[in-house]
Amino acid sequence: MLLCAFTARTYAEGEKSSMKPYKHAKGKLEILMPGTPKEDSSVEETAAGPITLWQASVILTSKAYFVSYSDMPKATWKGDPKKMLEGARDGAAGRVQGKIVADREIKLGKWPGREFKVVVDKMELTQRVYLVQHRLYQVNMGCLSGSCTDAEVQDYLNSFKVVGVK
Repeated sequence: MLLCAFTARTYAEGEKSSMKPYKHAKGKLEILMPGTPKEDSSVEETAAGPITLWQASVILTSKAYFVSYSDMPKATWKGDPKKMLEGARDGAAGRVQGKIVADREIKLGKWPGREFKVVVDKMELTQRVYLVQHRLYQVNMGCLSGSCTDAEVQDYLNSFKVVGVK
């Protein structure tokens, strides 16, 4: 999944510092990204069944930026949002065999979410997940240890917006 992409490879593009708006109309999302993201999708096997994951990413030498969404299967629609978000957190950490070192409940407007940090070797991955109606959004910034400030990570995560959803 998206966390694995950064752990498996980094592109020596040089660090780009200028963030510019990126919009994805179908995903109903906006975010600031450093450069033009690569878009792709894949089918992920989950406890709820197969889910199509769409993602956009920019991978630099020591930093990686990801945003993704997936529409949850109808069978999950009456599930406990807190448990679903915890499952997304645990799945993300498990896929990279990382250790969760920080975790907290958050909100995006009225929508529930979680922010957590996973450490894998010399990499720190800070991710937010939100459940907006029946869609799970994930926003993630990965940094080689010491290459990002907390303010830089929070600025990126805070730039995420869902548009056209009430």
